[in-house]
Amino acid sequence: MKPDGLRTPTQFKTFLPRLVTGRARVGVYLFTMNLLLLGILFPLVSYSFLNKTARFRDVQMEQAVSQMRADLRRRGESLTRSLAVSASQAVAGFDYSFLNILMRQVSHRDPELLYCIAMDANRMAIAHSNAAKQGTVLDDPLAHNAAQFLASLADHKNPAASVGFFEGTIQLGEQEIPVLEVMVPFYNGTRLWGVVRSGYSLAGLERQIERAKKEWAAQMRDLRLSLLAISGAALAAGLLIAMVFSRLLLGSINRLSQGVERVSGGDLASTIDLRKVFGAEFRQWAETFNNMTAELRRSYQTLEEYSHSLEAKVAARTKELEKAQEELVRQAHEAGMAEMAVGVLHNIGNAITPAKVLVSLVLRQLKKSPLRSGLDEVFQQVQKELAQPGALSEEERRRLIEVARLLPTGIREEYDRFIAEMERVRTKHEHIESVIGLQMRYARVVTTKEEVDANQVINDALQILEEALRNRNVEVERRFGDLPPVAMEQARLLQIFINLIKNAYEAMEAPEIAEKRLTITTTVEEEGKRVVVSVKDTGVGFEPQMAERLFRFGFTTKASGSGFGLHSCANYLLANDGTITARSDGPGQGAEFVVSLPAARPAEGE
Repeated sequence: MKPDGLRTPTQFKTFLPRLVTGRARVGVYLFTMNLLLLGILFPLVSYSFLNKTARFRDVQMEQAVSQMRADLRRRGESLTRSLAVSASQAVAGFDYSFLNILMRQVSHRDPELLYCIAMDANRMAIAHSNAAKQGTVLDDPLAHNAAQFLASLADHKNPAASVGFFEGTIQLGEQEIPVLEVMVPFYNGTRLWGVVRSGYSLAGLERQIERAKKEWAAQMRDLRLSLLAISGAALAAGLLIAMVFSRLLLGSINRLSQGVERVSGGDLASTIDLRKVFGAEFRQWAETFNNMTAELRRSYQTLEEYSHSLEAKVAARTKELEKAQEELVRQAHEAGMAEMAVGVLHNIGNAITPAKVLVSLVLRQLKKSPLRSGLDEVFQQVQKELAQPGALSEEERRRLIEVARLLPTGIREEYDRFIAEMERVRTKHEHIESVIGLQMRYARVVTTKEEVDANQVINDALQILEEALRNRNVEVERRFGDLPPVAMEQARLLQIFINLIKNAYEAMEAPEIAEKRLTITTTVEEEGKRVVVSVKDTGVGFEPQMAERLFRFGFTTKASGSGFGLHSCANYLLANDGTITARSDGPGQGAEFVVSLPAARPAEGE
């Protein structure tokens, strides 16, 4: 075969101008590439690092602020709840002096705590950290907000569960101070009496946040300057490295191009000195070039011989592939026919066995029938007696007349019984014909989706399993709706319904199951886009938590089950835009399997 790369002198001559004229562009490309990598890539990486650092710092700052606010809220809630307990005791004993003293002491100990107030529902300050405001009606916005909070807790049953937070501002002199107010209700027994308000200044917290922001801005400014200086140094180093590497790489390319020029001139013995080539890749190319020129003449000869034998080899290989394909098709067909034959023979055997028994019974009855063995003897005796004049008494004559009268009736009843038995034989053979027809209709190989009538496929499945359902005394109830066709493979859909029906009547074989009823319901959902089939039985059922496990490979609740039937049904439906689910109310409560199928087209009127 031809070696990869340059193969003929003509190709060498075609390639040579491109290589020579491209050397200048290669130099520009190499220089630009190194410059871009070292002069631009590093600043981009630096910018990405700077951006991620800024985002990380912002997140950390937000978390720190949130933590400080949360700590302040927890501290305020704890203090206010304690004051609310004291307020409840003060209200119960009509003694507010201790509560006023306690609030003033608490307010003085905590510099961030601006005020403490015990206020009733009419906004009257029954206790205040500011003694001048004790007993006054409070009319500031925070007081109105606390009154609304009390109104919302009028029907509250759990005093310990109620706490409110509100952020606002208060006026201290000429300065407006942001404040966090914590509100906890207090009670007189079970009666809601008022609310304890604790106001914490947020000015210190905002100053800490502003100071942290300024410090972070200064750090980021220093980091930007450092990255800018490093980027400038990287750009200068990139220029120097680009010049050095570009010169080395261009020298190697020149040597390769000179070797190509010599080979294109017909000098196939030309070689490239590997010691003068820079870089392992270029040395590998030069070595490959040397090997190529050494093998080029031999490749011409090999190519000529191969071109003569190639056509024969292709023809022989094509025949082998065609033969192998025919063999695979034949084996697949035989396997499918064998599987279909097993199903047909099973159904025919179920129908022929009762028919055979009925025929044997009819034959045995015909052979033992008195009409067959004793009728001639009776009539010979009658003829003999009648031939003798006066041989019969009046009683014998009457008995003979009675026999003659009953004989046709007996013959008719005997043959009516035979006719009924033979009718049953004919019914069994008609069932055989219907089973064969269904098997032949579903035996055709279809690997694409069809427009299938789901109701008809269910009826076919019930007809195939008719003998098994009748032998188990299962009552089948069909609740079919007016359905659009579904987009499915008809044979696979039949197999799914057969599997579900078979599982249903096997679940009703337990002796404790008194009522054996199979209900199949078909409906349309999602505005005609889905066809839903429900197969419900009155069998043994299952635990609700087992519903998902029923469709796993190898899982089964039957002693002789393989755990493959429901798994394969679920896989096929999932691959074809269908679903299957199972549900049960528990053991002994029956089970329901629901299959959802895609409609091939919307139902009429949708």
